[in-house]
Amino acid sequence: MNHRTLGLTFFLVFFVQLAKAQGEWQIGLNAAPLSRQFFSLSDEPLATNPYVLIAEYKAARYGFRAGIGLNNVWDKQQPDAVEGTPEIIRAQNAMNFRLGVVKYRPLAEKWQLSYGLDTYYWNTRENITTISTDFFGQQYTATAKTVSNELGISPFVFLQWNVSSRLSLATELLGTVGFANNLIQEENEQFPQFNDTDETVTIKYNILAPTALYLIYRW
Repeated sequence: MNHRTLGLTFFLVFFVQLAKAQGEWQIGLNAAPLSRQFFSLSDEPLATNPYVLIAEYKAARYGFRAGIGLNNVWDKQQPDAVEGTPEIIRAQNAMNFRLGVVKYRPLAEKWQLSYGLDTYYWNTRENITTISTDFFGQQYTATAKTVSNELGISPFVFLQWNVSSRLSLATELLGTVGFANNLIQEENEQFPQFNDTDETVTIKYNILAPTALYLIYRW
């Protein structure tokens, strides 16, 4: 079972258990990543909230929550025989999973603040394949693979506006501190002397701005 399937299974199990529990629970969809597919104010990458689906169970002043995010990007650049450019294939996959505890603090009639701590696991993979053709028509393939696994804790502050008895809008501020294992591997058929593998373990920390916009249904 790969990391993506395992994370999705944990999320679904959490979701089913919430459905059986006595208390208030909610499920939400992060609409921000969907909107960025159509609208972008900048080409610069931003450290945005990676979670697409969230589920939460509330019992009095405390609760439990889970979140999962999946992202896949694939593109192909066709070769240009005139300019001599190679064919480039890029595939990028990301899976993010979290599970945490929540404490609630009412702010006003329709506003609620909650905060707590998650444990999280992030996995990202990127593969770039370059296919070039030499003067004699011989094709050569070069690949560059980057894999990152990160495990840690994430304190959060979650702000929620209850539009009605069932529907809410919310966003959150996240901090992350964790251990990351990074693997970079390069292989070149034409120049095998440049093949290289580099693996490092680092401590990573980050603050993710409130870029999420969760559309939440409660019952």
